[in-house]
Amino acid sequence: KGGVIDRVCVKCARIPRVKCPLLLLPCVKRAHGLQKNYAPVNEKIFEERMALIKKWYSAWSESQRWTLIQFALERLSDNQLVFIHGLLHPLVPRPRPLLDPTAVLPRCLSLLVFSYLDPRSLCRAAQVSWYWNYLTEENVIWKRKCLRRGWFLPEPPLLCDCKAWKRHYVDCVRQLHWKPPQSPVGVSPLASDEEEEEEDTH
Repeated sequence: KGGVIDRVCVKCARIPRVKCPLLLLPCVKRAHGLQKNYAPVNEKIFEERMALIKKWYSAWSESQRWTLIQFALERLSDNQLVFIHGLLHPLVPRPRPLLDPTAVLPRCLSLLVFSYLDPRSLCRAAQVSWYWNYLTEENVIWKRKCLRRGWFLPEPPLLCDCKAWKRHYVDCVRQLHWKPPQSPVGVSPLASDEEEEEEDTH
């Protein structure tokens, strides 16, 4: 029979207002029992529409694809969003967490690594975390630096005082009088270099 207003045309995929001999699909408003009779036709048309969408998607620009993705995501239900999350979770690259070497190495090895640093690098490493601050202020590290320069404590430190050698190192450095190197008065370094080059040429 001819089509009515609640049926969809297979050719133009519209709901016609006139009679059409190509009407095969019932509208969603029809009863569920009538839709079962057209299940094979629905599946075939769905496959055709999907092939057409894939063809269009490959020909679209990047902005057009994002528009389609946003349009689809805004209309998904909660269950569909959970399904999408399960599909994308293993595909999305995740950065590897940075491992703290002091959390993996034993404490004695961590102290050995820090003992090779100069005092300025130790002060910078102490600002990384509280545990690095605790390790870099240990007496084992600063005692070697003090004894290497002949700086001894006036009295042995207490067992609970783990920063005694560092304080002693800082106090000894403050007592030093550093003077930058100075050139002779009235002689510039560049002039002396030029004179030496002239003597070499002669």
